[in-house]
Amino acid sequence: MVALPCLRPSLRPRALVTLGWELLAGSTAPEQVSRFTDEVGVYLKRSTVLFVPSARQGLRLLLRALGLGRHDEVLLPALTYPAVPAVLRELGITPVFVELLPGTLSLDPSRLAAARTARTKVVLATHLAGLPHALGDLADFCSANKLILLEDCAQAFGATYDARPVGSFGLAAIFSLATTKAFTALGGGLLVTDEAALGAALLESCVGLPRQTRSEALPLLGKAAMLTVATSSLVFPIVARGLELGDRLGIDLVDGLLREREAGLGRALHLHRPHPAFAGFASRQLGDFPSRLRRRRHVWHELRDRLHGVPGLGLPALDPRAGFSAASFPVFVEDKRGFRSRLRRSGVDSSAGFIEAFSDGCPEAQKTLDQLVFLPIYEELGERELELLVRAVRTALA
Repeated sequence: MVALPCLRPSLRPRALVTLGWELLAGSTAPEQVSRFTDEVGVYLKRSTVLFVPSARQGLRLLLRALGLGRHDEVLLPALTYPAVPAVLRELGITPVFVELLPGTLSLDPSRLAAARTARTKVVLATHLAGLPHALGDLADFCSANKLILLEDCAQAFGATYDARPVGSFGLAAIFSLATTKAFTALGGGLLVTDEAALGAALLESCVGLPRQTRSEALPLLGKAAMLTVATSSLVFPIVARGLELGDRLGIDLVDGLLREREAGLGRALHLHRPHPAFAGFASRQLGDFPSRLRRRRHVWHELRDRLHGVPGLGLPALDPRAGFSAASFPVFVEDKRGFRSRLRRSGVDSSAGFIEAFSDGCPEAQKTLDQLVFLPIYEELGERELELLVRAVRTALA
């Protein structure tokens, strides 16, 4: 039986073994972190790069360094990961949600002016699914209104806009390097900027954070190894049977394991800076990341071409100026739950995502969330897997 997981870590077993040996032998050095951040700085065209505990913690550090707090407002998309507004509220900042541009996962730039008030300080561009915002329009609006543009690139490492890396348009940007990302350090995140004073303040705030110990790092490696095995072509057909059984019982097992509960979204989790071994691991992945990204984009385009025009299936509009990271493959369907259930019966897992729609005044965002499904996308998808996926989608919509 062929079965396709919704996600499959971009990890090589040999790389995991090497990392495990380094952790056990203690053969790592703090210099690995500076070497890694220097390499990322060249790739992202940013002068200051910090390897932080997580993208969420990076956002918290950034907002504090900018002096934002009570009575300040941040404009952001009405469809976003719930930890983002939770962090804002934790710091006393008011999130102001902006309606989506129809057919996209991005906020509508034409609605920014109406959302802006005298208390607005920041526009936060969130590149969901690795599909970049219209960054030129956002940068122009911020410049004209003396606002700060920040970028949430948690799902967008490798994406570009007008041939520039995302994360290089705003004053600063955050990236996630979680295990399921196309470019991963098995955890942690990146905080990047070109502004010297801001970079110095951020560096000072990071220096006070303790570093992960080996005993804290090894479980992260173990979880990554287990996820890699569980989503492999040999093991996932067995896992898929369990997912289908849970589906029949009305239980989404993947969602239950991965979705964070609301009570923990705003808390300062993962306050330890990643172990230097993870920086070395990520540095080794960065060398062949461009070729893997090209393969991932090729698969993404191939799948989109084959699904174009399928009755009952909507595809997000693409900005011709944007080079996406192919972090995930979003589609829109009317019967979201039924569609996902029928896919699983065909051996194809999917995801509803871990994002939410905010603000009653943004019906387009709610409609998008109600119809949004993420299909499998990773560089290992070959012809046989693509045929299975397309056939399963057509069958589920028939």
